[in-house]
Amino acid sequence: MMKEILETSEDLGKALQKNTRHSNAIRLVHSTKVLLEEMRSDEGWALFFGNVFEFCMEHDMDIPYMEEPYILHGGHACRQPDHFTTKRYLREEIFRATIGNQLTELNLRFSGKVTDLLSISVAFIPRNGFIYSNAKEICSIVEKYYPAKFTQQERYGLEIHLNHFVVDAKNHGDLKKPITKTFFMSMPC
Repeated sequence: MMKEILETSEDLGKALQKNTRHSNAIRLVHSTKVLLEEMRSDEGWALFFGNVFEFCMEHDMDIPYMEEPYILHGGHACRQPDHFTTKRYLREEIFRATIGNQLTELNLRFSGKVTDLLSISVAFIPRNGFIYSNAKEICSIVEKYYPAKFTQQERYGLEIHLNHFVVDAKNHGDLKKPITKTFFMSMPC
């Protein structure tokens, strides 16, 4: 199980270690979450259990009876529901809980706010040629996450300033150097 989970998240780990392009890392975060969700589904469990069954058959290993009642260590059978089987324990308490922990970790590290900010930060990376799609998208993120940081007038002028910035950045060599927050905020309003 851990092998499959680690294989699913391996590309994301490699991309983050290599400091690859933000846009690639954002896509990998999303696809890793989707793949882990699929793995956690009923179909994912069936596929996983089928692989385990085949492995056990190939290596002449005993396969436990999955419908047998499962008693938690230190527990008493009278305190557990009748429907708590070995299958349920392995599927819910081990398989899905482990994948759920991995998803929780990804969601904590890459919340919606973080992925939104990373996705628009791609527009300000000089080596990407200032890939720029939509000033309104950047303005909506400013309104969504930083409403108290910008006045109404500043939010109104932001889209215009972003359009000027892109034209300037593409045409001036000194703007193709790495950009700092201080530089961007010092642009005239």
